[in-house]
Amino acid sequence: MNPVFIALKKKYMYYLLTNILDYEITGPVFRQIENMESISNSLNDDLVNCNQALLYTPDLSFTAAQKAKITDYLSCPSQYLIINEKLLKIFLEYKLESYQYFSTKVNHRKKQYNYYLFFIYGQNFDWVDYKNMKFIGKSNPPYSDFYREPHEKIGAQKKEIKVENPEHLINWQKLYPDYPNREYENVILNYANINSDMIRTPTLLGNHYLVSEALKNSIEQLGCTGMQFRTTDIFNRAIL
Repeated sequence: MNPVFIALKKKYMYYLLTNILDYEITGPVFRQIENMESISNSLNDDLVNCNQALLYTPDLSFTAAQKAKITDYLSCPSQYLIINEKLLKIFLEYKLESYQYFSTKVNHRKKQYNYYLFFIYGQNFDWVDYKNMKFIGKSNPPYSDFYREPHEKIGAQKKEIKVENPEHLINWQKLYPDYPNREYENVILNYANINSDMIRTPTLLGNHYLVSEALKNSIEQLGCTGMQFRTTDIFNRAIL
């Protein structure tokens, strides 16, 4: 059955939670948060990867860009969400699994604001129906292309590769050395395995924070700022 048709039949949809691209709301900046300060040298390494829960309370603060505006959700280039108490309270009213949050401070224009570092930990491949997704392996262009005219270049070769288990994704380059680069089409969710109003897809499948329609509606009704909800990712791949 067509994945799009399957998605349309679902009673509940999930939406990509991401920062809004509107300078009137966020200020003329690419990311509102531009720096993180921590008293722990190891914390930066821990924050790169949230495969498991943190076993300690991090002591850290963030600095917002001078031109940024302060919103309920602050964009930050990480696997974590920086949210204020208003947004945190909404999250906690809904069913969540494998999550943590910690108090933090955001410094902006000589003022300090109370925020929370929120994240879902773990790499739960069960939430994504990767077996029915379309994966494409791409070879590296031959070195000789560097010397060829544009119309003579061979370019990268592509091959559709069937993924049957997470190990195929984790060990992709070892299993498919002739096609070491991976891409995929639409993200297909495995709704039968989702029992939470917010999930985070594995890093190898986009690292998306997705929220249920009910949670999305509550966030919008309370007028929370700094975020938007999409049915496609930044590469225009649909979330089905």
